Amino acid sequence: MKKEIWNIEQTRELVISRFGEDQLELAKPSLQSVNDRLTFSKFHYLEINSLFSAFKSSHLGEGETILGLSESAEKEYFQMMLKIGAHAVACLQSLHSVGDILANAIYFSIGMNLSLHPLKDREISIYSVQKKLKGIPEFNEITTEIDLLLESNEYLYLVAATNSSKHRNLVPPNITEDWTGSKLKLHEITFEPFIHAGKSYMRCPIEEPLKPVFEKFSKLIVNSGNTINSYLIKI
Repeated sequence: MKKEIWNIEQTRELVISRFGEDQLELAKPSLQSVNDRLTFSKFHYLEINSLFSAFKSSHLGEGETILGLSESAEKEYFQMMLKIGAHAVACLQSLHSVGDILANAIYFSIGMNLSLHPLKDREISIYSVQKKLKGIPEFNEITTEIDLLLESNEYLYLVAATNSSKHRNLVPPNITEDWTGSKLKLHEITFEPFIHAGKSYMRCPIEEPLKPVFEKFSKLIVNSGNTINSYLIKI
């Protein structure tokens, strides 16, 4: 089955043909950045797993625990956790930013800024642009897709963890060990519990919020891009 893609070059050409070169200059940075940010989030996620896999291969054989590490291995462990923490925060922030960057890409590509009541730059977000898109029938499927993303537990977790890390305290990753034998994995990378806006968030494996949100954004970006192109061809 052929993987669906977004022809961004076609988007650029259509923006020029409908609105001119100046409009493309407004849209172009976000058109580039939306895929870059998603790629960055994937890079950081893969680095987290790569770092831990290398450490496990060197120091955690079958049934060995972190508590039994030698002094030198323990130093390596703390160095690894520092790197994993940096990648985890960067992954959260990159993934969280995708929505607003996509909103900017849509907003300027279809000329929303040329309307009688344009948004101020600081007002452009996934929420404000989605609201405007609900008045355009061609974007009905996209607004439904955005609704499903924004209302998902994984996205709400991502937003809370990112905002907590930005404004109050980091949501640190940790390595948990299952000594009960009830889990498939002896060792697991998790986000620690935290509280944000009065709500408690439990410890969870890092892939639980990150992978579903990444997959939803990957699909949403392609579908949005193709809808932009279809819409610009019609108008």
